[in-house]
Amino acid sequence: MRKPKGYWTKERCHEEALKYKSRKEFKIKSGGAYDAAKKNKWLDEICSHMVGKVYLKKGYWTKERCKEEALKYKHRGDFSIKSSGAYNAAIKNKWLDEICSHMSICGNRLLRHVYSFEFEDNSVYIGLSYNIKVRKKAHLKSEKSTVFKYIKNKCSKYKFKILTKELVTSEKASELEMYFAKKYLNEGWNVLNCFYQIGNLGGSNVYWTKERCKEEALKYKTRKEFQFKSRSAYVSALKNKLLDDICSHMELQKKPSLYWTKERCKEEALKYKTMKEFQLKKSGAYGAALRNKWKDDICSHMIKKSNWTKEKCHEEAFKCTTRNEFIKKGKGAYVAAKKKGWLDEICSHMVGKAYLKKGYWTKEKCHEEALKYKTRSEFYLKSNKSYTNARMNKWLDEICNHMKKYHKKIN
Repeated sequence: MRKPKGYWTKERCHEEALKYKSRKEFKIKSGGAYDAAKKNKWLDEICSHMVGKVYLKKGYWTKERCKEEALKYKHRGDFSIKSSGAYNAAIKNKWLDEICSHMSICGNRLLRHVYSFEFEDNSVYIGLSYNIKVRKKAHLKSEKSTVFKYIKNKCSKYKFKILTKELVTSEKASELEMYFAKKYLNEGWNVLNCFYQIGNLGGSNVYWTKERCKEEALKYKTRKEFQFKSRSAYVSALKNKLLDDICSHMELQKKPSLYWTKERCKEEALKYKTMKEFQLKKSGAYGAALRNKWKDDICSHMIKKSNWTKEKCHEEAFKCTTRNEFIKKGKGAYVAAKKKGWLDEICSHMVGKAYLKKGYWTKEKCHEEALKYKTRSEFYLKSNKSYTNARMNKWLDEICNHMKKYHKKIN
């Protein structure tokens, strides 16, 4: 119920506010009192007992308060998430480095550690990350991780090592990752990384040389298969612009523009017995033939369905009792009959909805139809179109004069 003007005094607002634990609850459940308190600037005072978000005045976060708040946290990340007001004030006033000097650095996108997973079977995985704990956890839980797969399928015993004592720049980390990869290889370790993943690897020391890429490519029939089954070799070849050379034996899945000449389309079409098979298995050639109107010429050898004559369509239609059934069971005949204008004639025996042209229901036809029924209700239910036409043209009383009239009994 709406309160009269001036009802919400400071005392009443305070009394109302004491019923709630948070400002949000106060606002939702007693909007009138909340708005009055906000308008008269009593809100901070009457809501002092509430839990939840602290509403601090501008200038609250002095350097001393920010420092005191920062001392509660070990990392800048925690400080920024759990006390964003103090963190933002420190950034704005350039106090951050000073008040966070006690914190340990986790790293960021510019500062990273290099780490390794050494397995008991002399295999190793090398990586870099700005948050070692999180990255290690991700490797051990993610099914997509090389480390996870190796632990599950090959060797479950490993040692986790941080290879850089201090955080280094991302460029330096990339160089060190390459350095450690070579070091492990020279010491006889099996490095599990795909080499394109390690730093910006290049030069003569890369595992996927042109010869190795070519040897790998010869195992596959298409580029797609090569990319899917040997991604590291494929990416290395792509980066070094070797793909066209080493994949020259492969079947091109996407043909160059104007590849499908009439002769090539005809040669391709001769491999198939039906148009449908041609379309499904060689859509490029089929599309070119269709666009250039060569289809009838190059597909003349193909088996075609017998043409739907009027007699065949009629014969097919007689097997069905409704048009819906005809569409489902004899779609070819139905489409041909509809296209050639035989549908009404060959479906005349069918029950169900009549498909009649506009103007079909003349007065004579409506009268003829009405004579089939004993009451107007029956006429309306069983021949709605003729009934509606008769009513619209004011023939209803005349054509229904033979029908019984029912009068509602009045008690």
